[in-house]
Amino acid sequence: MKKLTVSETSEATELLMMAQNYQDQLDLISVKITKILGGVKDDIIHEIVDQAVLNKESMTWIVEEVKDWEEYRLEHKVTG
Repeated sequence: MKKLTVSETSEATELLMMAQNYQDQLDLISVKITKILGGVKDDIIHEIVDQAVLNKESMTWIVEEVKDWEEYRLEHKVTG
């Protein structure tokens, strides 16, 4: 890593804090979407919503993925 100047360190610190704030906001939004879909934080629906956010997927994609998971779960008697 290169040596950082004071101004670069300050800028990087500010950008990091901004990114962390945005991440907190994204997490809250993902949890709200998850709840609308009948899930809870850290369940498979939440994971699917997180993937949709990261990969810029659509609501249709989320619904299809959840349906596919539910079918798989029933077919293979997976709990959770």
